[in-house]
Amino acid sequence: MLLVPSGATVVWFCVMGGSALRLDMTGAADMAGTVKEGAEASLFALLETLPLATLASWIAMALVMTYFVTSADSASLVMGSLSSRGALHPRTWLVVVWGVLMAAVAAVLLVAGGLKSLQSATILVALPFVLVMLALCWSLLSELRTDPGAGPARHHALHGLRDALRTMVGEAMTEQGPVRHHRLRRVADSARERGDEGDGGPGPS
Repeated sequence: MLLVPSGATVVWFCVMGGSALRLDMTGAADMAGTVKEGAEASLFALLETLPLATLASWIAMALVMTYFVTSADSASLVMGSLSSRGALHPRTWLVVVWGVLMAAVAAVLLVAGGLKSLQSATILVALPFVLVMLALCWSLLSELRTDPGAGPARHHALHGLRDALRTMVGEAMTEQGPVRHHRLRRVADSARERGDEGDGGPGPS
């Protein structure tokens, strides 16, 4: 499933990009000139040269609208989750409020200075978030250092997933205290005996 978006993107670039290059090389359309007017102008100039140009233009606009709607919905959901202390399912009214606020800011920037002002504002707002990303990286590293699943340094290599799980469970149960469940007690004792055999093996004679 992860290859579907990448595969669709490759097909899109190959078909549309190859068609644009073919039209420009044969002189059927001045694609190089329309690129100066903007990416959207070159897109519709390419669609006009294809069969069913009107239908293709409507489909392209529908796809662009779908992309913006899904992106805005995801952004609203993330903002609602962050403002709800990391809730996986934030309240609906909160998600709607964030969506309306983002749409209002985008509309104001588009009316005030066009698409360039919106792009500049996006870059300026995203730049301070780099500090937040660095803090998240440091927090992740700190959490991994204190993760009990990582375990202390091993004196001998573990062979297989079963040995690793037995050792991890045994060390965790030993640190927590006496084990009440008989199966967990058996695993902890087995891990402790293996550790004693590895550390206190027969010395040189």
